[in-house]
Amino acid sequence: MYLIRDVLDKPLIGRGEDPAGRVDGLIVELRDGQPPRVIAIECGFAVLARRIHPRLEKLVRIIGRRFSPRRGRPYRISWRRVRKIDVEITLDLDANRSPATLWERWLLWHFTRFIPTVHK
Repeated sequence: MYLIRDVLDKPLIGRGEDPAGRVDGLIVELRDGQPPRVIAIECGFAVLARRIHPRLEKLVRIIGRRFSPRRGRPYRISWRRVRKIDVEITLDLDANRSPATLWERWLLWHFTRFIPTVHK
């Protein structure tokens, strides 16, 4: 498996086909005399910013501490929760209760629910 090509930036799908974000980073354990082992998937703006530049990551973390519901901390999903790797990464995870979707739920509670709907 080509880990970067097959996993990084893929959409995450929880139980019930609910979206749970994207794979922004991977945590890998390096072991003496053995192949590396994937430990977890990382999600969050700071993780994505780290891939661009370390200074951008610092800036995103500073802003996140002030404004983000997760206070700028990335969310890690154990690799054991991965069920299937295809066009999407299927997880054994309830996306609607997961910290991975905390930002979306925060936006819904504070802004989106106040937008009037148009019925035709």
